[in-house]
Amino acid sequence: MKKVFGIALAAALLSITAGFGVEQIGSLAIAEASQQGSYLLGSDAIAKIRDDYRQGRYNSFFKEMDAFYDDAAQDLPSIRGGLSEDDFAKIRELRQEFDQKLNEALLSADSALSQKIVSAMLSTSDDLFQRLHQKEPGEGKNNDENALIALDVEYQYKALHLDRPSNEGDPQEIRQKHYALKMEQMDKMLLASQSFEDQDLKQAVQAYGENIDQHLSHSWDFRDLYTRSTPK
Repeated sequence: MKKVFGIALAAALLSITAGFGVEQIGSLAIAEASQQGSYLLGSDAIAKIRDDYRQGRYNSFFKEMDAFYDDAAQDLPSIRGGLSEDDFAKIRELRQEFDQKLNEALLSADSALSQKIVSAMLSTSDDLFQRLHQKEPGEGKNNDENALIALDVEYQYKALHLDRPSNEGDPQEIRQKHYALKMEQMDKMLLASQSFEDQDLKQAVQAYGENIDQHLSHSWDFRDLYTRSTPK
């Protein structure tokens, strides 16, 4: 590990959207949303990605990501560290501000949009992935947690590689691949947890895994609304 990424990138990686960046709060663009018609609900989007995942349609993509990580892992810069307690407090403050905007928007939203707003408000910064994002490799409370941190670091690198500037793929397809990566990460974490000695951690991983698609659905909806609300 050769260097620490800048604070802005670290904040994005440690954001409340389970791997998708949040840095500033804008006003929610309800008028724009109404003009553009109904949203795709996160539950529908994730159900489609899950079906493709089960059918093996992402297998070649996963092999490509594995090859990248196997070749580059030793030379990649550090993506952990650099955030203080004040930085984490700011991230929580931004989330509270945006939740307030969602509450205000809910009062004037139509039924389709209101479903998406409610789902977005159920997303949380205190999920399993975010807690792992905050820890350096090897600094977990025990070997079991270190195994999870190692997996989380691997998938952070893969997510960054997927978002590289040279990637000219369809933005929606790239977004779907991000969520497919989270599904694969969760499966690997569940597999690793089967041999954990730390029973509390094992139960936490399994409980989160049982509801992973619900968590990803909320993340999808949150990101949709946040993206529309952020000044261009």
